[in-house]
Amino acid sequence: MDRVIISIRPRWEGGYNIYLADGWVGGALSLEQARARAKALALEEAAKGQIALLATRDMGGDIKSVEWFDPPKNLVALPDLEGAEIPEA
Repeated sequence: MDRVIISIRPRWEGGYNIYLADGWVGGALSLEQARARAKALALEEAAKGQIALLATRDMGGDIKSVEWFDPPKNLVALPDLEGAEIPEA
């Protein structure tokens, strides 16, 4: 299974930038805007079947928080078996 790292990093000029791997995705956002956009990106990547890690860094580059987004599980719905006749083996 593949993984992708999305990081939120503060800017010296103020605000926050978002990076997908090492590629710049957006910036000059408030922390709330950056978190919302980064979470949306993480969910998009998880929907593609990748594990997405969302890391928030401080000005020194140290990781302050990490969120993990798993791909959706394949769910199987079982019909209601009440009243169904099951033949004996």
